[in-house]
Amino acid sequence: MNEDIVTLDGGEGEGGGQILRTALSLSLITGKRLRIVNIRAKRPNPGLRAQHLECVQAAQKISDAQVEGAALGSKEISFFPRTLSAGNYNFEIRTAGATSLLFQTILIPLAFCPPEAGESALTLKGGTHALWAPTFDYLSRHFRDFLAKVGFSFDVTLLRAGFYPEGGGEILAKIRPKSALQPLSLTSRGDLKSLEVISSVANLPLSIAERQNKKTSEVLSREGFKPSFSVSELSAVGKGTHIAVVARFDGGGCCYTALGERGKPAEKVAEEAAQKFINFVKTPATVDRYLADQLMLPLSLVGSKSEYTTECITDHIITNARTIKTFLSVKIELKGERDTFGTVAISPES
Repeated sequence: MNEDIVTLDGGEGEGGGQILRTALSLSLITGKRLRIVNIRAKRPNPGLRAQHLECVQAAQKISDAQVEGAALGSKEISFFPRTLSAGNYNFEIRTAGATSLLFQTILIPLAFCPPEAGESALTLKGGTHALWAPTFDYLSRHFRDFLAKVGFSFDVTLLRAGFYPEGGGEILAKIRPKSALQPLSLTSRGDLKSLEVISSVANLPLSIAERQNKKTSEVLSREGFKPSFSVSELSAVGKGTHIAVVARFDGGGCCYTALGERGKPAEKVAEEAAQKFINFVKTPATVDRYLADQLMLPLSLVGSKSEYTTECITDHIITNARTIKTFLSVKIELKGERDTFGTVAISPES
């Protein structure tokens, strides 16, 4: 029916790919037909790029959707989902585009498949450690834990890392049907339970990862923190370095990552991630700004009130709230000014 068609302007708010990904997820879950215009209108290269196109095609495949406009550079799509199906799927972004963003687009919809359908197994190829996207470590060591608290269960395994510009990474994922969904109340961070630093290199000397750890230790020690450290060599097509600082608190958590690039010293990579963590703990936030954004969609489906605090109310958070409310009868309150500490409260419309 026509009233079930949701029309979105992809140029509103932060004007990037998130509107597309959130809208696809919710179209799949609700069955509502979707039309998006002005896709990624605020980006230097607007329209669908490779990773966004693969999100559309993956959503189409798992729901047998009728789609128009699914082509590189397209600024408008129509997406009419049919029936969600669990199963074994293979998706490939033929660039270093982020597999994590593709995964997050279809994760919750596949978890809504009926329990008798069993789990879904995914093979995702492309970038696994990309700028402006959750890295594999973020997914596996941070995002996964909080989704489990809500009632969404998945496993991810890194077969091969994919760094810019070569890409070529490969992730295996298993998504199980959701359990009873639970709200989150994360308003007081509490004590620090663990602090890990994960440093890795691909096709580069292991000493670079060790230098990253050494510098991270120096920066965090000045603030009184004593993390545990690990070093690893990743299988990959190209070269790359990565570091993740993962903190777990009694009532929250955060993960900050940084990537190496040509001409960027290992010490600078380390300091970047460590300083983000230090800035976080200087606020009363319970979750990092990225998780604050990523929790909004799953918590909007719970049916009871969730609340958490974040170091920063970002444009992504504001835009995501607006997109979610076009599909669901949900109240999302953002308390705090843009780019400052704030609270996110999500509850059903009364």
